[in-house]
Amino acid sequence: MDVAFMKPSDIRFSKEFIPARFSNRDEINGVIAKLTLHPKLLNTIPMIVVSNRNTGEWHSQNNRRLYMFRVLERNGILDQIQVEISNRIIVPFTRDDGCHVIMLGQSKALKHCDCKLIVMS
Repeated sequence: MDVAFMKPSDIRFSKEFIPARFSNRDEINGVIAKLTLHPKLLNTIPMIVVSNRNTGEWHSQNNRRLYMFRVLERNGILDQIQVEISNRIIVPFTRDDGCHVIMLGQSKALKHCDCKLIVMS
């Protein structure tokens, strides 16, 4: 796979909903708080994998990490992230254009796009 640098805000979500926790049970917003205080820890976060649907739009295969990187970008912690580019075509499962995600089970969702963020419990 090729590697490139991209702004998180230039990458679209491929799913409409994300859980409030990573697979290791860490709360996403807790990790964001830790990275905000200790930005050097960003190097410990795995790259996200993106693919292009031949429409000029990049979609993420790692939506929870993309959400985290978008929040950090909006808060001025980072400008770009390193991504792996996959040839695998992703068919997005969103009702919108992939601009935002709905976080399930999270009482305080953080701003990650210019759209209205919906919180569901």
